[in-house]
Amino acid sequence: MLLGMYVFSYTEFMSTTTETNIILLLRQIIRAIELDSKKLSSQYHTTPAQILALRELASVESQTLAHLAKSVGLSSSTMVGVVDRLEKKGLVVRHRTNTDRRTVNIIITNDGKDYLDNSPKLLQDKLTDNLGTLTEKEKKSILMSLEKMSSILNAEHIDASPVLDSGGII
Repeated sequence: MLLGMYVFSYTEFMSTTTETNIILLLRQIIRAIELDSKKLSSQYHTTPAQILALRELASVESQTLAHLAKSVGLSSSTMVGVVDRLEKKGLVVRHRTNTDRRTVNIIITNDGKDYLDNSPKLLQDKLTDNLGTLTEKEKKSILMSLEKMSSILNAEHIDASPVLDSGGII
């Protein structure tokens, strides 16, 4: 683990309290998410939410913004910003339907499909893959521990999306 300019490993903290070790491990997880988000932003000029939106659009012909937001697990207001940025990049287009001009569908472009084909694997994909190698008992143990941690932090009522992102511009 990196603290300042010195690298520490988890085992070097064994003499500290269990509480301190929990905080250090949480910080490592938060830092991993931050670093992954920064890498996506700087190297690929994208965010996890944008990649997830493109994936969803690639799996269907078209979707309304509200349906896309629900499918990805984001609020409609957040999805507006995501779609705006994707549209600016030429990766999606908004298209009004002929039957009801009030309905606007979001459609992935060929450039969007190409971009998606060359997009990096998301941190949450790696997490999902690795969680898939655990037994159900191990997964439930992790889930129970995280639920307890959320409760300890009084965070169980905080609205959060299932997108691992550092919370920067989506």
